[in-house]
Amino acid sequence: MRGRRFYPFFIAVLILVFSVGAADQKQSASRSSGEKDFVFVCKDGGAGGYEAFPDVCRLKDGRLMAVFYAGYGHVSLPNGPWPKGGRICFCLSSDEGRTWTKPRLIYDGPEDDRDPSVVQLKSGRLLCNFFSLRKAEGKPWQGLGTWLTASDDLGRTWSAPQLISADYYCSSPVRELPHGRLLLGLYREEKGKSWGAAVLSEDGGKSWGRVIDIDNGGYKLDAETDVISRKDGSLYAIQREPGTTMCYSVSKDGGRTWSVSKPIGFPGHCPYLLRTREDIIILAHRLPQTSLHYSLDECRTWSENVLVDDFIGAYPSMVNLKDGSVLIVYYEEGEGSNIRAKRFRATLSGIEWLSLEDSQRIERKDQQGDWGEPDVRVGLEQGHWLISGRKNRVVLDPTDLRMSVKAGSAAWPMLPSFPGDLVVGSVGKVYKLRLADAMTKRVSPVKTGFLSGLKIELQDFRGEEGPLDLAIQLFVGLEGEQEDLACEIIATDGAARVRECLWPQAFDSAAFEATVVPFMQGMLLPKNWPKKVWLYDTLSYGRGLYMPWWGHQQGLSAVLVLLETPADAGCRFEHPAGGPTRMEVRWVHSLGRWAYPRRVRFCFMEKSNYVELAKRYRRYVIETGRFVSLKEKISRNPLVAKLIGAPVVHTSILYHIQPGSSYYDKSNPAKNHQMVTFDKRVSELGELSKKGIQRAYVHLDGWGFRGYDNLHPDILPPCPEAGGWEGMKRLGRACRDLGFIFAIHDQYRDYYLDAKSYNPRFAVLDENGNRSFHSTWYGGAQTFLCPSLALGHVQKNHKAILDHGVEMWGAYLDVFAVVPPDECYNPEHPVTRAECLEDRGDCLDFVRSWGGIVSSEEPADWAVPHIDLVHHGPYALDPNPGQGPAMGIPVPLFNLVYHDALILPWSLGRGAWGIPEKDLGFLHGMANAGIPYLSLSPSEEELTQVRTLCALHERIGLVELVNHKFLEENYRRQEFSYADGTKVVIDLDRDQVDVSPRLDVRPDIR
Repeated sequence: MRGRRFYPFFIAVLILVFSVGAADQKQSASRSSGEKDFVFVCKDGGAGGYEAFPDVCRLKDGRLMAVFYAGYGHVSLPNGPWPKGGRICFCLSSDEGRTWTKPRLIYDGPEDDRDPSVVQLKSGRLLCNFFSLRKAEGKPWQGLGTWLTASDDLGRTWSAPQLISADYYCSSPVRELPHGRLLLGLYREEKGKSWGAAVLSEDGGKSWGRVIDIDNGGYKLDAETDVISRKDGSLYAIQREPGTTMCYSVSKDGGRTWSVSKPIGFPGHCPYLLRTREDIIILAHRLPQTSLHYSLDECRTWSENVLVDDFIGAYPSMVNLKDGSVLIVYYEEGEGSNIRAKRFRATLSGIEWLSLEDSQRIERKDQQGDWGEPDVRVGLEQGHWLISGRKNRVVLDPTDLRMSVKAGSAAWPMLPSFPGDLVVGSVGKVYKLRLADAMTKRVSPVKTGFLSGLKIELQDFRGEEGPLDLAIQLFVGLEGEQEDLACEIIATDGAARVRECLWPQAFDSAAFEATVVPFMQGMLLPKNWPKKVWLYDTLSYGRGLYMPWWGHQQGLSAVLVLLETPADAGCRFEHPAGGPTRMEVRWVHSLGRWAYPRRVRFCFMEKSNYVELAKRYRRYVIETGRFVSLKEKISRNPLVAKLIGAPVVHTSILYHIQPGSSYYDKSNPAKNHQMVTFDKRVSELGELSKKGIQRAYVHLDGWGFRGYDNLHPDILPPCPEAGGWEGMKRLGRACRDLGFIFAIHDQYRDYYLDAKSYNPRFAVLDENGNRSFHSTWYGGAQTFLCPSLALGHVQKNHKAILDHGVEMWGAYLDVFAVVPPDECYNPEHPVTRAECLEDRGDCLDFVRSWGGIVSSEEPADWAVPHIDLVHHGPYALDPNPGQGPAMGIPVPLFNLVYHDALILPWSLGRGAWGIPEKDLGFLHGMANAGIPYLSLSPSEEELTQVRTLCALHERIGLVELVNHKFLEENYRRQEFSYADGTKVVIDLDRDQVDVSPRLDVRPDIR
C-alpha cells in the first residue's frame, strides 16, 4: 500500500525511503540538468508541494490524463496549515505528454486522500480509485479502505466517492477485461500476514462483488496488486513482496479464482503492467530505484532489469502513445517531490529511450569507443541479404528463404522453403502452405547491440477461399563472440493460426556426413547408414530427444542445433535405409495459439565432433542455470550421498492384471494375480544384507491397494493381503535398520476409470473435445489425469504415508521424465506443454520437500534439476527399447552432458532393457560409470559385477565424463575418460573391461 501499513515498524521504512530518496534526488539533479530526457508533469498540486503516486490514461478525445496525490509529505494527515490533508488532483496533456496543464482537483475529503489510479472505460466513464488515511490514537494512522469516484464529462465533475472495501487497499487502476467485466487489484495486511486480492464488477463499476483473496504461497506480500489480460484468456496478477522477489498469480476464469502465488525471481515495489502495441508486456516498478522489465512471451519470462531513473520514488504508470512509443510517469520522492514523465519504445531488441521534445533517440554527448557490439555487417548484394561477421557469413535469398552459412572453412547450406513447411488453421479448415509464398515480404536490418541480422516480415498468405488473417516475423542474426546463428519466429494469433511450422529448414544432406541425436542416451548416425532409422517420438523431452538439440558432423567441423524454447518444439526426422538423413526444426502450436516467440540457435564449431557438440550443450545448460550437479543435490539433501556407489534393488509386492488389460493372460488366470507379502520382502532383504550388501536403494512397486499400475491416483491403503499399513511400516523400518533407502514406485499421469476419485471432468481433454481411453496397463481402462491436478494427489498420498509412520525416504514418479508434456484443453483447467512441465516439476519438488530422494523413469533434461535418480537411460533399439540391435551407433551424449548431475542405473545382463542385443549391460554400466541393478537372489557372478560397478561409481560418480572415443573402426572397442583421470576401456566383442588407475573392489558394499 502506498501509504504503507498501519503498524509502527513501517515508520522506519518511511524514514529510510525519505533519506535514500533525498540523497538520490541530489545526485540525479546534477545528472539530469540540461538534458531533455524527461519532463515534469506537476511540481505543485496546491497542498504543500509534495506530489506522488501518479497514474496516467488516455481519454477518448485523445488527451492524456495524469492523476496524482498532492500533499505536504509522504503522509499528509490533516493539520493546521492543511486542515484537509492530502488531496487527489489531475493534469491533462494535449501533445502526447510533452506539456501539461495546471493541476485540477478530483477529490479533497476531510482525511488524507491518496494513491489514485484512473481509467476510462469503453463507455466513456472515468473511474478514479484511491484510499484514505486518518489520525488514530496509538498508531501513526488508520486506514479507511478503498474508494471509487466517477466522471461522465471527461473530469469536469466527479461523483461522491463510493466505498469498495473497508479492509482492502488499492495501488493500481481498474482493469476493463475483454468481455466488459471490471477488475480492481487489491491487497490487505492482518495479524502479520499480507496478501493480494481482486474484486469484480459486472455492471460497469456501479456495484462490486465480494473481495477474492489470492493465496500468498507463504510469502509476505505487500501486494499492490496489478492485473493484465494475456492472449490465452488468462489473467496475470503481479504482487509486491518487501525485498526479495515479486510474486505472480494466474486466473483462468476471469478473476473468480487464482493460483497460489509464485516468485517471479526479482524484487520490486508498486508494480504496473502495460501491453504495448507490439504485444510486448512492460512491468514497471520501484527497486532498484525506478525500473522496468519487459516480457516477449506473455509474462512467462522477463528481461533483465532496465533502469528508468535514479530516483527511488517510482509508483510508475504507463500509457501507449500514438506513435507506438510509451510514456512512463513516476515520482521523485524526498522533500518537494515532483511527478516526472519519460518516453521510450519497446522492441524485440530491448528498450530505446526517446526524447519527449523531438521524438528522437537521446544522443550521448561523450565519445565511447569499442563498447562490445559484435563486428557484424548487414547488407544487400545482388538481391541476396548478407550478414557478415569475422568468423561466419550468412546469405539469405528472400525469394525462397534459403539460408547458407559459411563458418570458417565449412559450408552449411540449408534447404529452401517447401510446400507444407507452414500449416495454418482458419475457420475450421487446415491449410498446408509454404512460408516463401507470402505475397508480401519485407526484409530489414536489425541490431540489438549484441546481435546483428535481419527481420523478415511475411504477410498476405492465401488459402483456398482467399487471404488469411496471418502475419509472421522471422529474425535471423549472428550473435556473440562465437557468432552463433540465432533465429526467432513470431506469428500472430488472429482468425488464422499457425498449427505447425518447419523453420529454419534442414541442412542440405550434401553438407554433412553424420547426424548426432540425443535419442535416448545418444546416437551417431552416418548419412548413409544402411538401415532405416526412426525416432520413437519427435517432440522435446521424449525418448526421441532426451535433450532439445541435435547436430551434424562435416569432416572436422560440426554444427549444433539448439532449441532454446523447447516446450512446443521438436524435429521432423527421416532416415530411409541407406540414407540420407533429414532433420529439421519443428514448432507446434500451444493450445491452438502461437502464444510466444520461438527461438533456435545454430552453433558452428571447427575441429569438433559429437563429444564437442554435447559439451557445447553442457555449457549452455550451465550458463542458463539449468544444470544442477549431484554435489549441489547432496548439499540440499545429504541422503543423496548414500546413493553414490550403491546398487538399486527393484522389487514388488502385488501384480494384479485386470481382465480388460492388454497384459491379461486368459489361458492361465492364476498368472494375473501374483503377490508377495511385505514381511517376505523384509526377510529377503535381510538375506541380501548377509551377502555383504549393507547399502542399497530399494525401489518398491505394486505396494498399493490393488498393486502395480492399478487405481491411480487413489492407491491407498497399502495392499491389505500383503500386510497393509503395518506390513509396509515393517518394511520401511527393516530398510532403515539394514542401511537401505526405502522408496516407492508411484504414478500420477494414468487415470484409471475405477479409481475412487475418477471423474471425466478432470481428465485431459484434447483440442477436439475428446479424452484418450485405453486399457494397455495392468489396471485396465484408463485415460490421463490433467497435469494441473497431479500435485494435489501426490500431496494427499505422500502425506498419508508419512503420517502413518512409514519410513519412506524416496519416491519414483513414473513417466513424468520420459513422456513429452501433455496439453489439456478443458476450459476448467487448461494446461500448455510448458505448464505441464511446471506441474510435473512441482510434483517432483514436493518429494524433496519432505526429505525424499526424487526419481522418475528416464532422464529428459527438463527434469534434471528436479530429480536425483532415474530408472534407466540406455540406448535406442529396433524395434523398441526392450529388445533388438541398436539404432545407429550408440554414443553417450547424455552422460557427456549430465554424468555428474544425475545417478543412472544399468541392467547387467546381455541384451537387457535398452542394451543392444549382443552387448553385455555390465560393460555399458562400467563405461558410463553408473550404478547397478541387483536382484534379491544374486549369483556370485552378479555380486562380483555389482561390487565392481559400485566401486567405480563411488570413485567417479560425482565426476564429469569429459571424453569418449572409438578405438576400432567397428565401434566395438571404446574409451571413456573422466575428469579425475580415470579411463574405462570396454571391448563389447570380447566382454572385457579395463579401468585405469586400477580399481580396488571391496568384498562388500558399505
